[in-house]
Amino acid sequence: MLALCVVVVMAVEVSLSKHAPHSSRQRETPHLAVRRASQLSARCSPYLRLGRFHSLSGAFYLIAPCWWGLALGLPDVFDRNTASLLLPLLFTLLFALLFALAALAARAAGCAWNDLCDRDIDRQTARTRTRPLAQGDLSKGQALLFIFFALLVCLACLLALLALAAAPVLLLLLVCAILPVAALYPFAKRFVSVPQIVLGIAFSWGILCANAALSGDVSLAALVLTLGGVAWTVFYDTIYAWQDIEDDRRSTMKSLTLWLAQRRHPKRWLAFFYALFLASAFLALGAQGEGAASKGAIGMEITYYLLLLLYLLLLLLLALWCYIDLARCNLRKAHDCMAFF
Repeated sequence: MLALCVVVVMAVEVSLSKHAPHSSRQRETPHLAVRRASQLSARCSPYLRLGRFHSLSGAFYLIAPCWWGLALGLPDVFDRNTASLLLPLLFTLLFALLFALAALAARAAGCAWNDLCDRDIDRQTARTRTRPLAQGDLSKGQALLFIFFALLVCLACLLALLALAAAPVLLLLLVCAILPVAALYPFAKRFVSVPQIVLGIAFSWGILCANAALSGDVSLAALVLTLGGVAWTVFYDTIYAWQDIEDDRRSTMKSLTLWLAQRRHPKRWLAFFYALFLASAFLALGAQGEGAASKGAIGMEITYYLLLLLYLLLLLLLALWCYIDLARCNLRKAHDCMAFF
């Protein structure tokens, strides 16, 4: 469906190509890491680059929270289908697929909207000056058309989810509530000192949507994990933004990175945000699991405690890996910052 979206937009581009601007500027040569990314992007269609389809690693940060929300809702699905184990799993997998597709389309629309709003600033930033809108490969009209078709894919996924959701009205309200936040994010970077929090709310909202769709309400565990998701986003997006710190200092853009760069130990602050995420993940599973075990939704209590032990082990391994990488990371090097992604 996403591929069809790109094909349709490219077909419409043919009729608009006479009006599309062509940049006469010669490409500026950024540092080596940016030049390599530019060479890879140049081989892809401008629309694929506009929606970041040439680099899908960032999609994980939008899909993962949706799947976390589904995981929290699993006990309620099993509780409603006690006669079979296979049916709840297949039902959840269908939700996971729909949320993943919706997240991919929403990310494409969000990236295009961000590039549209920041096209003038992107021309002044080494890492982003080769993006399609900043470079003149696409016009504003073509970008808006791309966003329109990407949102159509989101709408199709939403309609399918509403037909299957345990609480369709609640899901619809949650989706409508997050739209203004996502739309205002590009402007938050101009007025808010910590725009990563706005991005974190937009990215972590999928936890609440998925939890409501599968379980029929928003649990305490989902709320706790959403707060942790915001801290997680602040952690990784601050490291990502460190690549542009010199350009941000010369522009009017705001970022937590600029504040941390003035601190004596910025990595300690980053570690603190990641610790908040780990704590919320632990508390969320504890809150959700205790309720499920008491209702017998997953089966015997021993099953819950074994899963809890496995989950804690995975959390510890993830924390160890992340803190080792953070200790080795040189925030002044773009390559080290990109290693987290």
